[in-house]
Amino acid sequence: MIYKSILSIIFALFVIVSCKTNESDRHKSKPLAMVNDYYLYKENIYIPENIIDTNGFVKSFVDNWVQDKLIYKEAKKNLPNTTKNEFSNLIEEYKNQLYVNAYKELYIKQKLDTVVSNSEIEKYYNINIGRYKLSDIIIKAIYIKIPRNAPKVYKVRNWLKSNKTIDTEKLNTYCAQYSDKFDDFQGAWILFDDVFKFFPRKVSKPSSVLKYKSLFETRDSTYIYYIDVDEYKLKNDTTPVVFVKNEIIDDIIKQRKKDLIKTMKLNLYEDAKNKNEIVYYN
Repeated sequence: MIYKSILSIIFALFVIVSCKTNESDRHKSKPLAMVNDYYLYKENIYIPENIIDTNGFVKSFVDNWVQDKLIYKEAKKNLPNTTKNEFSNLIEEYKNQLYVNAYKELYIKQKLDTVVSNSEIEKYYNINIGRYKLSDIIIKAIYIKIPRNAPKVYKVRNWLKSNKTIDTEKLNTYCAQYSDKFDDFQGAWILFDDVFKFFPRKVSKPSSVLKYKSLFETRDSTYIYYIDVDEYKLKNDTTPVVFVKNEIIDDIIKQRKKDLIKTMKLNLYEDAKNKNEIVYYN
């Protein structure tokens, strides 16, 4: 807790010191305030978009800035040298870390390969397959909404129950002509709820129902509704790779970043060691 407080103070002091303006900067614009050798310019103030009274906000900022500078002056005079030395060391550490982090980001930006192949995704998925468990039921299905007065509408159920390719073709042709909605969701896995939200009748306990039933049918005064479930996966079943593809890509990219930094550190170390730039003392 004390260390965090010290870091907060250090950051404030770092900001204060960094506001010191040299002679050339003084001619860029008219300063809003000056305390000793420190100048505050309007461009140094960030004004949030939701501020209604801009002038009042700027005035308050300037007043606080002036007061902070005065306190900083007193702090430099009155703080014991041990405290100032401690702050100086911590400020230097903070500055060093800023440089290190900035360079790591630059190095990664220059070197990182962000292209992840499907084979890499599959390999990562298979290695970590135990991590991927479904939190919801998913299905592959066909959804049909068709008017009750469509010609020979009774055949739709028969075609859906059939496994013959010719019947599938007949169903597709018929629905293209007569249905108000015909969607196979491009054969992809989709959440159970995202399909059955189009179904007027609520299906209770779907985890149990799906084990013995694949064709769901209901009707109202105008339409007949069908959902034909081809495949299903229940909660806690293994998640199909398509559902976690983006997560896997992120994981692979993160690991590549770690490997890049690790390799960069090792190369720098080996190079410095070969040049006798490193000395270890007992």
